[in-house]
Parts: sequence; C-alpha cells; structure tokens
Amino acid sequence: SNNNEGSSSISKENQKKYMFIGLGILGLVILFFLGRFIYFSLQADAEFNTSGVDIKFDVNGYSGYAKASASTVGSPILSQYKNKFLKEEIEEAYSQKISLDKEKNIKNGDEITATVEYTALPPYKISFSDDKIEKKFKVKDLDKFINSYDDIDEDNVEKFEGDIQKEISDRYLSDGSYFSTKTKNLEIELAGLYEKKVPKEDLEKGQGGFFSLVYIYKVNYDQVEKDYNDDGDEVEKTKAKETFVVYVVSNIIEKNGAIDYNIQQLYSDIEEADAVNKIKFDGYKEINLE
Repeated sequence: SNNNEGSSSISKENQKKYMFIGLGILGLVILFFLGRFIYFSLQADAEFNTSGVDIKFDVNGYSGYAKASASTVGSPILSQYKNKFLKEEIEEAYSQKISLDKEKNIKNGDEITATVEYTALPPYKISFSDDKIEKKFKVKDLDKFINSYDDIDEDNVEKFEGDIQKEISDRYLSDGSYFSTKTKNLEIELAGLYEKKVPKEDLEKGQGGFFSLVYIYKVNYDQVEKDYNDDGDEVEKTKAKETFVVYVVSNIIEKNGAIDYNIQQLYSDIEEADAVNKIKFDGYKEINLE
C-alpha cells in the first residue's frame, strides 16, 4: 500500500515536470513565430533602388529673368517585394515630388539645387535606397536681355549711330546722277534719343517683347540747282534745307561678345515737334545724355 502511494506520487511529479517542459517548448514556439510575425510585419512591403534616377535641368529666358524647371530621367527600380501577387500594384505605390530652391529671375552664375523626394502611398510600406536625391546646376550661356540704354556697350552704341548716319548720308547726299537732285554740305546732328523698356512683370511672365531705342536726327544740307549768271553762263545755286528723321533700333541681343539688332526708319522729312509727339505717344521716354 505504501509502495502504491509512492509510485503514485512520483507519477504525478513526472506529469507536472513534463507538462512544464511542454508548456515551455510551446511558449518558445509561440515566441518564435510571434517574433517572426512581428519582424515580417515591420518589414517594408517592397524596396526600390533609386541609384539609376538622374535629374535634368531646363532653364529658359534671358539672364536675370529666366525660369528654371527640373525633371527626372529614369525611375526607381523594384528590387525586393514580399507578395508577388501585388507586384504590379506595388510598382506604382509611391509618389514623386520635385522642388527647386530657385525657379524665377535666374541669371548666369546662379547655382540651382533640385531635390527629388519619394514617398510611399498607403496602405503599403515601401523603402527606397535613397528617398531624397539632390543635384546642383550652375547656370551659364543665357542670353543677356538689353532693357536699358545703359545696358548697351559704348562700342555697340557707336555701331547703331554709324549705321543710321550712313543711311541718312546715302539718302540726303547726292551727286545729281540718275535724275536725282544734287546736294552737298550735309550735316547730321543728334536731336534726341528715346527708349522704351519692357515691363519687368512681362519679362518674368515670359510675355515681354524687345527693348528699343529711337533716334531723332536733324539733317542740314544744301540743295544744288542750276542757274545762269548775267553773262548767260551756267552756275550752281544752293538752297539751304533742314529736316528731321527718326530711326528705331530694336531686337537688340548681345550674345557671346557679339550683338545683333535691327534698324528701321520710322519717319522722314518731319518737323521736330511732330516727331517728339509721335514718339512719346508710342510710350518712349527721353534719355538724358548729359
């Protein structure tokens, strides 16, 4: 009887021992799978490699008034993903944002920084090898926009005036051939200089035209006519003439140390007061050359 009671006591102890061991093993198994579940759930649904993404800059306009933009070349590549059945959805489960630290009034010498940021779209968790990409760009080779008489090099001003005076000379100085009236003693004098600027807000919007200059010249010359003296000999008789002419210089562009422009006659054989009135009516302002 005592032996039976001892055996029964040992059997119960063994049962408890095995039960604790079993529970311990079960606990370890649960912890293992729970740990794996937590680890797996914390992992991103997908990973993208952004090393092949580059940034392209686009700067348009004149130096000081140009606008900048940027775009990406290449796309993030899906390198890892958890669920192959969701691959197509995950490949587009991110947004891209491009920003510039300066976008307007860009001039030669400016350094622009572009930033591309990638963000996962819910409900997916996505990681990127680089979720922010930056690139710098040094601006150069923009055309200079002439918008003031003071912006023009003195040598180029001399070119304008030389071209205009040559045209005036060709028009008003004649040797009398080809049925033209002979003239001599030509004098050309600058009577006024005016400018019309493009409004800054128009330039910033890319709606500007071109700056232009207007020259008013006073032209004096002698008109030569045939006459006869008292002896009946043919002689030259001169008659003093004075008139005003107006020329516009427009489409002025400086580039690579050179200049391009267009010269056109606006008015000829006009009174000075009439010329000034027309010019001011068109929005030109007088330049003080003193």
